[in-house]
Amino acid sequence: MPPELESIIANLAKAQTGLLSAADAVPPEDWKTKPGKDRWSAAELIAHLMTVERAVIGKADRVAQHPSEARFRIKTNSHSNGTRGIAVDPA
Repeated sequence: MPPELESIIANLAKAQTGLLSAADAVPPEDWKTKPGKDRWSAAELIAHLMTVERAVIGKADRVAQHPSEARFRIKTNSHSNGTRGIAVDPA
């Protein structure tokens, strides 16, 4: 496994541990409470992250099985609410 991939996997594992710890701190009665208008509840955020994680893992599995066919680029997005995101686009 390339060292870059090992580093990415280690960082993802660390982030997942932190996310699970933060999720455990949310009281059950607050899971569906939105902190404000146009804001996501903890439940919505976790559902979104699970969907993204499944998509990323699926793509990573395909790339790992056929590395010579991997053609994609990663771009960052800045949103109007000040958050940032990433997207993987076919090259």
